[in-house]
Amino acid sequence: MKLPPARPDASVPIAPPEARLRPIPGGYDIDRWPITVPIRPGETIPGWLMHFAARYQLSPAQLLREFGFTPRPATVDRVLDQVVECSREITWCLGLPPRALSPALCGRPVEASLGRYLAHRRGIRPRFSGSRFCPRCLAESDCIWQREWAHPLLPICLRHRLRLQTRCPGCGQVPFSDTTWLGSHGPPWHCPQRCPRDSADRKVRPFCRHDLRDAAAIDADDNLCTAQRYLTALAEATDSDDPTDRTAATTRFETFCDLAADKLGIDALVTLGSHRDAGP
Repeated sequence: MKLPPARPDASVPIAPPEARLRPIPGGYDIDRWPITVPIRPGETIPGWLMHFAARYQLSPAQLLREFGFTPRPATVDRVLDQVVECSREITWCLGLPPRALSPALCGRPVEASLGRYLAHRRGIRPRFSGSRFCPRCLAESDCIWQREWAHPLLPICLRHRLRLQTRCPGCGQVPFSDTTWLGSHGPPWHCPQRCPRDSADRKVRPFCRHDLRDAAAIDADDNLCTAQRYLTALAEATDSDDPTDRTAATTRFETFCDLAADKLGIDALVTLGSHRDAGP
């Protein structure tokens, strides 16, 4: 015959509910999210948020609400600012290194050099104004939205020797140029923008979802590829440890930006929508 179970010893204090599940063997933490989605080298923050949200079958807006972003940001710059403010919480919840998002938020030398030029020489705050794209890069199985595509002075995909496309062939908009993509779902090669409003109709517009892999592929000649490599190397030299080299490189980079601003207009150094699409 089985004996009845012994009654709990009243002399042993019972831990409060919030303290019972903390010491779990193996280092597992129940507050962390189950799927870790690391940001890949060269990936832009909006593209990573789309990828991150897709793994959880959410939209980026739903994802950001989980981190306390209640109102939808009005601009992409504000989205990036909020990611900066919550970067430690985001990386901790995902089990990523504390500064895992820093490279994407700080940018490369070519981004920093243009930012310094706009701020110090033109009195303009650099801002995220959308992203170009390479159709062949997006056709690859492990494709990402690359930070270089969002740089106004880097119009070439050096890997495929193609001119980057500025606008979606389906809706005619620059991808990620506003915050409508925060409600989008889908693979990275789908246009994340909502269709343009044709009239005063206030209904919610459908998403474009055009397959950007079908965009025209326009070859870039040797001169354009060489010029982009030179500009990138020049921007990297502006961070040189040698003060003389740094000053000379900064002067040459700013001279190039002055020429580009005079020829294309200063808006073309800030907003990708100011660029005309390259013809064949």
